[in-house]
Amino acid sequence: MLHQNDCTQNETMGMNQINNLFKTALDFQPHCSTSISSSANVVTKTRLFKKVLTKSYSCADAEDAISAMSESSFITPQEFYQLIQNKTQLGSSIIPIIDCRSSLDYSNEHIRSSQNLNCYHKFFAKSLSRCKRLEDVCCQFSSSINNSDFVVVYDQSTFVKNEDKLKTLPINLCVQAAKKSQKKVLIILGGFDAIKKEYPQLIECAEKCPSSSTHLTLNEECVPESPSVISPHDSVMTEIVPHVFVGNITDAQNRDRLNEHGITHIVNATPDIPCKWDSDYHYLRINTLDLVSENIRQYFIPVSDFIAEAVRNNGRVLVHCNAGISRSPTLVLAYMIKLLNMSFQDAYSKMQSLRQIVAPN
Repeated sequence: MLHQNDCTQNETMGMNQINNLFKTALDFQPHCSTSISSSANVVTKTRLFKKVLTKSYSCADAEDAISAMSESSFITPQEFYQLIQNKTQLGSSIIPIIDCRSSLDYSNEHIRSSQNLNCYHKFFAKSLSRCKRLEDVCCQFSSSINNSDFVVVYDQSTFVKNEDKLKTLPINLCVQAAKKSQKKVLIILGGFDAIKKEYPQLIECAEKCPSSSTHLTLNEECVPESPSVISPHDSVMTEIVPHVFVGNITDAQNRDRLNEHGITHIVNATPDIPCKWDSDYHYLRINTLDLVSENIRQYFIPVSDFIAEAVRNNGRVLVHCNAGISRSPTLVLAYMIKLLNMSFQDAYSKMQSLRQIVAPN
C-alpha cells in the first residue's frame, strides 16, 4: 500500500536547519520546497527480513633539490620520477602527492600514493578559495603535509607554464592552498596523462591494486588491464555508516547481494527503476533526476527519517540511484549531517574514503 509524505511545518523547520549545514557543500538556496507529496512514496509491509595501494614515496635528498625552487615550480615527468627514485634512506620525509581531478577519475586510476582533492567539486572549490590551507580542507592530508616542505600536485593534462593562465584552472585552487600551508608546490607538466605515458608502472588502478599494507618498489608494475576505466556499475554497495549502504541499480536488483548484506529497507532515488521486491522489503521511492536543476534537498528530511527509523529497528538500509555516485550519496550525507551530527566535511571525507567514486549533487 502506498502512502504519501507531506512536508509539515516542523519538517520545514528541520529542513532549514539541515540546509544551513549542507548549503556550503551543495550550494543550495535556503528555501525549502514542500512538494514532497507527489513524489516521495513509501511502500510498507508487515514482514521484515532479518583499497588501494597507499605506498608512500620517500626522498632523502629531495630537500636539497627543492630548496632553491620558488614557491611554485613546474617539473617534468622525468624530474618527478627522479624525485621519487631518491628514496634511499628509511625514515626519510614523505612526499605528499595530490591528485586534483574528479573523484571518479581518481577512482579509475591515479599516480601511486597520491591523495585526491577534487578541485572540480563546488564544496572543495569554495573551501579552497576561502583562504583555506590544504589541511583545513581535508584533514587526511595533515600528516603527510606537516612532514614535508613541499607538495606535488597534478591534474589530467595541464601543460600550462604561464602563471596567469594557470590561475584560470581548477588546479590553481590547490596550488594556492598549498602555498597558504607554507609549502613549495611542484606541478607536474602534462599531469596524469604524461606520467601514465612515460612511467606506467607508477599508475595504480583502484580495483586491481593490492591492499594498503602491501609494499611495492617502483619496478613492480600495477598497470590497469584493458579496459582501464572501472565502470561505476562494477562497484558493489558500500557501508558508509553502520547499517547504511550506498549502492547502484545492480545492487538494488540483485537479491543475493541484498540478502548477503542483510538489507531490509531500500531508498530508490530514481523516477523509473522499479521497486522490484516491494512485498519483501520496505521501500521509499524518491522521484529525482540526476540533474543540477533538481531540488534534491526537499527529500533530506523524509529520507533521513526513513533511514533513522530503520536503524532504530535493527534494519539495514540500501540507498541507491542509477550509479551510486551522486543522488544516493547526497541523501546519505544529509542523514549523516542531520542525525549523526557530523559536519559536511567530516561526512564527505568519510564517505569518499570508503567509496571513492562519489560526487554528490
